[in-house]
Amino acid sequence: MTMPFWNKKSCLDLAVESRNMEFLAQQACRNLVEDIWNGRMKDKLDEVIY
Repeated sequence: MTMPFWNKKSCLDLAVESRNMEFLAQQACRNLVEDIWNGRMKDKLDEVIY
């Protein structure tokens, strides 16, 4: 999910750009990356309207 107020970047994008390894090491992030890598989830989701 992208966030319009963060230049349409996801939390994962921001964590990678800032090299926040502690955040990226969390199981939820690892599961998300694995799902994207294995094609079980799109890497770009439609924007959520707030």
